[in-house]
Amino acid sequence: MTDLDPTSLSAAEQYRLLSSIVVPRPIAFVVTQGPAGWNAAPFSFFTMLGVAPPTLIFSAGPRDGGEKDTICNLRDLPECVVHIVPEALAARMNACAASLPREQSEVAEQGFALKPSVAVAPPRLAEFPVQLECRVAQFLDIGTRPHVAVVAEVLQVHAHDGLIGPDLCCDGDRLGAIGRDCAFQTVYISQPVGGFAGGGAGRYQQQAYGQARHRNLLSHPKAPSISTGS
Repeated sequence: MTDLDPTSLSAAEQYRLLSSIVVPRPIAFVVTQGPAGWNAAPFSFFTMLGVAPPTLIFSAGPRDGGEKDTICNLRDLPECVVHIVPEALAARMNACAASLPREQSEVAEQGFALKPSVAVAPPRLAEFPVQLECRVAQFLDIGTRPHVAVVAEVLQVHAHDGLIGPDLCCDGDRLGAIGRDCAFQTVYISQPVGGFAGGGAGRYQQQAYGQARHRNLLSHPKAPSISTGS
């Protein structure tokens, strides 16, 4: 067995180790309001955090000794739209990981179609199958670099027709979401149902999981040594 003390590793080594272990990781494609347009950037440090209210979390590392554009924008206007990325949009999403000047809009560069949001100022990107309007609840500084974690409450959920069923479950196969370092295939296992699912002991449901099929689906146009997003 390999035993490692993370404190003996550099930040880059810690990133390489943990980011290859904690997989698959979905991509949050986050749209914020910049000083001269709409900023869009992908983040693979991303997951659902809780419910009541529904809450997401994503984080961004530093850039050039300061905060990335997304974090700067959210400090100015704490609203965003988080998009789930299908494989068909992977290349256009990935292009937005390049470091552009803050006054330059990735949304305009990639020619995404805009739709007005309901509860926040930043627009939704019509091509993406799931669009989550969010308001920042909290910023957390993580570590000494630091990473900035954004805790965001989901205010509105938008999904393309046919994705969400009467049971309020999203069809993962039709969604076709990609993740960092891997693609997905759906496998089903039985799990006890409890809590919010309304079941009790002895009841089971089929739960879909993403399973890695191959690595290195994504490669950044300007690969950062530590983190994703801008």
